[in-house]
Formats: sequence, C-alpha cells, structure tokens
Amino acid sequence: MERKSSATDLVSDADRESESLIVGLLQEERPDDALLAEEGDEAEGASGRRWLVDPLDGTTNYLYGVPQWCVSVALEG
Repeated sequence: MERKSSATDLVSDADRESESLIVGLLQEERPDDALLAEEGDEAEGASGRRWLVDPLDGTTNYLYGVPQWCVSVALEG
C-alpha cells in the first residue's frame, strides 16, 4: 500500500487494478474519448468527451472492511 499526498491518502493494489480494468475497457470501447483517472492514467481525446474515474472511492473504508465504498465513473461532455 502506498500513500499519495498525505499519510491518510492511501493507494491500494485494488485501486490500481480497478483503474487498469476500467481504463482498458474505456480505451477499447471509446478510443476517441479523453480520460482522467485518480491514480494517474490520462489520455487525450478528439470526441469532446472525457471520462473521469475514481477506481476505488473510499479506499480507507475498503482497507478496513467498512462497506461504504464504491467505484466512480463519470462522463463529462
């Protein structure tokens, strides 16, 4: 497990694996769309649309077994 901006801003393997799967799917299905993901994936696009991805929204809850977490994916266009 890593930390991003502070001791409480955690990044887990689940964050990275989830982002990888989501980014791969979006790039396959929507190759002309831009993308910005929390753990660092980013892609330029030509469609005027951009996908915003938080692969594990609530990482601390997830890591401590608290069931309030989700995956957030939004389309900006």
